[in-house]
Amino acid sequence: MKDMRFFVRYQLPKIILALAFIFGLFRSLGFVSAQAQSFYWSWFVTTNFSIPTNDIRAVAIDIDGSKWISAFGAGQLLRFDGVSWTTPNVQIPNGRVETISIDSNGIKWFGIGGFGQGGGGVVKFDGINSTAYFVSNSGLPNDNVLSSAIDS
Repeated sequence: MKDMRFFVRYQLPKIILALAFIFGLFRSLGFVSAQAQSFYWSWFVTTNFSIPTNDIRAVAIDIDGSKWISAFGAGQLLRFDGVSWTTPNVQIPNGRVETISIDSNGIKWFGIGGFGQGGGGVVKFDGINSTAYFVSNSGLPNDNVLSSAIDS
């Protein structure tokens, strides 16, 4: 314990000072860039925006930067382009989107939770048409889809 106190009191400040000097030297030579970045957070809730619920289950960002949001508690799918909110014309069985994935072609895939509600599965949306996949018409082992991922 005595050795640790000696290290913290006498050796550690020297190490920190040496690292600060090396960082300063590397920065002045152009090897290290230290630039401040600003990040802005926005809270989108029912009290400050016209969204139907605070029960959000999934969010995905498409190639255009639009946010696709599952307003699960209201059974709606929302799209936010940075300025306005819209409800895309996507046919979602029971409206309970649990997961959203967007592939490299911009196709949106919505996993629908059907447990106890009926009508789950997967919906593919290409921007115009939506296609629903269920156990009955595809190789899905279950209609209750709670997570998804895109394989490259």
